[in-house]
Amino acid sequence: MKTNLIYATSNPGKVIEIGRHFGYHGLEVSKLSDFIDVRLDPEEDGATLGDNARIKAFAYADVISKTPSLRGKRFIVVADDTGVFIDGLGGEPGIRVRRWNGRKMTDDEIIVYAIERMRGLSGDARKAVFRTVLCIVSVDEHGLIGDTVMCEGELNGHILETANPQRIEGFPFESLFFADEYGMLLGDLHRLPDAEKRKGKFNHRERAIEKAIPIIEDMMG
Repeated sequence: MKTNLIYATSNPGKVIEIGRHFGYHGLEVSKLSDFIDVRLDPEEDGATLGDNARIKAFAYADVISKTPSLRGKRFIVVADDTGVFIDGLGGEPGIRVRRWNGRKMTDDEIIVYAIERMRGLSGDARKAVFRTVLCIVSVDEHGLIGDTVMCEGELNGHILETANPQRIEGFPFESLFFADEYGMLLGDLHRLPDAEKRKGKFNHRERAIEKAIPIIEDMMG
């Protein structure tokens, strides 16, 4: 019996990006809306990245388990949450990137706010780490939800004093975060050809996915 791999996001662009990386391993990623007419936006009010990833994964798994038309189908749901932790700001913004200043901000507002908050910081104070946590959960053909498995990926670097003018919509820090081990801006890493990505130049989310692949393959049997 086929097992359907669902990525817990309502962002179609993210499904394409994530799906490309899973595709390197012969795995096809689908949207929940490919199976039922629903759009989920669970409140991510957890205290950690793992909490928020788990909230999203279970929101999707719960809908799958309660939808009669999906009985007889098997699913694996993968959800993620990502944060950036800046040394000189005591770990801010952490898991609250989008609501860093207490309200929902646009990409440009986040970039401007980050530059202003870090004005005068130098050296190690500008060090930062991007961290992604994945939550993986299965739903069997009877609608039963399985145990969760968590995977984590990190990428170390530092925050630039001036943002690159190129932007990747939805990822404000990709124009500010310099990945030290690769010697390039995170946005430039994002834009590398697939062949380069296959050489192991992975970002934080892709590193978490690499850890998740054998787990998912095992769950698929």
